[in-house]
Amino acid sequence: MRVFFPVTLYCLTCLFVTATAAEALVFPDMNGARVEDRRPTITAPLPPGTLNPGPETVRMALDDVDITALAVITETTVSYTPEADLDFGAHSVIVEVLGQDGQPLPQEHWSFFVPQSETWDRASASFQLDTELNAKLTEYPGNTGPDWQAQTAGTLSTVLERGKFRATLDANGWFVDDSDNYGGQDKFSLNAYLLKLEYDGQSLSLGDVSVETTELAGGQLARRGGLLELNAGETAVQGFILRSNTVADFDHLLPVDESNQRFTGVTLTQGLYPQKNVLLKATAVTGQSGSADNVSGSDLIPETKGQIYSLGLSGTIVDELLLGEVEYARSNYDQDTRGPYGSKRGEAWRSRLSGRYDTLDYGGGYSSRDRHFQSVINPGAINNRKEYMLHASKSFEESSLSFNGAHSYDNAEKLDNIPTVRSTALDLGYTLNKADWPFLFANANLSWQKSGHEPDNFDAIDNQSRILSFGLSLARETWSIVPSYVFTSFDDKSGADMDSFSHQMLLSLGWQPLPVLSLNPALTYARTESDPGSLVVEDWLGTLTATWLITDSQNLNLTVSGLDSRADDDSMHTTAFTGQAQYNWILGGTFLESVTRTLGLRGQYSKTRDHISNDDNEEYVAFLSLNFSIPVTWP
Repeated sequence: MRVFFPVTLYCLTCLFVTATAAEALVFPDMNGARVEDRRPTITAPLPPGTLNPGPETVRMALDDVDITALAVITETTVSYTPEADLDFGAHSVIVEVLGQDGQPLPQEHWSFFVPQSETWDRASASFQLDTELNAKLTEYPGNTGPDWQAQTAGTLSTVLERGKFRATLDANGWFVDDSDNYGGQDKFSLNAYLLKLEYDGQSLSLGDVSVETTELAGGQLARRGGLLELNAGETAVQGFILRSNTVADFDHLLPVDESNQRFTGVTLTQGLYPQKNVLLKATAVTGQSGSADNVSGSDLIPETKGQIYSLGLSGTIVDELLLGEVEYARSNYDQDTRGPYGSKRGEAWRSRLSGRYDTLDYGGGYSSRDRHFQSVINPGAINNRKEYMLHASKSFEESSLSFNGAHSYDNAEKLDNIPTVRSTALDLGYTLNKADWPFLFANANLSWQKSGHEPDNFDAIDNQSRILSFGLSLARETWSIVPSYVFTSFDDKSGADMDSFSHQMLLSLGWQPLPVLSLNPALTYARTESDPGSLVVEDWLGTLTATWLITDSQNLNLTVSGLDSRADDDSMHTTAFTGQAQYNWILGGTFLESVTRTLGLRGQYSKTRDHISNDDNEEYVAFLSLNFSIPVTWP
């Protein structure tokens, strides 16, 4: 029996010993060595206490890939010679063996380097340039878009490595221009970039970085700025200065200099009891989001300022049977950024239990936020609320069953002028995945909402909604079929009495009658009935997509759809048809063979008819496009 043991993080060293192909590369001398041979024989001695050395008791891995089956195992050593040249840069080796008692002995792990040059173990760069030129050939009725448009995107990726040091740069930018200067976009924009410098587990990142704060603080914080990460044993610290609004422009290459658009913070993760995976995680963030930059519609956060402090503790209580989390957070928050007054302080708690027994997963949680709690990272989150959650899932040999339940209590502090609202939601799901059977799925959702403590002249909330969906998926070599059905009902017991229910049926097909031809038709029917007046609206939607591979360098893509929507009281009846066809021809040639050149001809047509007013609206447009894709790599 092959035994797989956990793979631990290998240790990089900076011994920088240079070894030639003729020299023996035997652990531990190989640890940290710079090896000129790209196919070195990797050899490690086996401990004297190894149990019957062989594939069943010895495991060898190169770069986290098990190569035991290709290794040579003797009574005293295990060795492996790569069948192909290794990539330049760092490589890790792990050897695991069983002792005489059948238990794993301490793991041996080391690293070596295949240098690309005397200066760098690895140095590489790649650049991908994609350009699309579109020219309008004809149109009706006219003025539906620019006469020509040019779109260019460039993606850069570079890597430098030596020993423990590693530097990477990934960036993506684009340029758009057209005959009408549409949207004022005829300029460069830096869509994303990340420069990262790493040394022995420590790193500095500049650009579009991501910080995982605690849950009550706001969760993942992805912005443009700088991030410093420090690690020492069981301690990890992240310090960051980020822009409070997401932007994408060269003007915001290092957007950390404006105090009214800046978040500054730190996260600390401390391992307290490794045997029980006990982790302490703390987050502190202060910042302000001032007036929007109005860059590519990137205003994500309204004008706010404040601080958020959070402390969380997680760990194992009873093996994998019971895991626990608890978190406390305190916030200072103000929507008036013009002065020092008006800040409100709030508190929040969160706890969660989860576990696994055999194939049963389960858990539950509780959270409470007072009326003044608000994270400056996530100012739109709901406060003055209590929430309770339960979940469970059971996996069987060929099926699975899941359950989720949630209950929330809004206006938990019973403030005047707003009602308290209790909401409960239950969700039950089932899937069946049996060999040679259709894949079956079903889901049922039931939710209630009821208010209390209503102010004067406020209509009480009392409603119930139900959603039932089920379907199947069956696929064979040249065809597939996916039918599904969804029923939705809303029972409103309040004074508004806005009851409604709907049925939606979908049939999606896939057919490949020829290796070069594929067809994907789909048909959807929806019927919705709503109060007051019991208005009934019916919708029929049919679509067809087709792909024809004419030759290895030519293909044709077609998409057509038709929609008919009508109300039973003749207040609305609309029919719409749309179609799009595109022919692509990949141009050949001996000049710059790595450059991909594609000539395209695209046409779009649409017609809409209002049967009530007997009005027709017809449009069509045709384009000629030329695409260039230029890859550049080094070395």
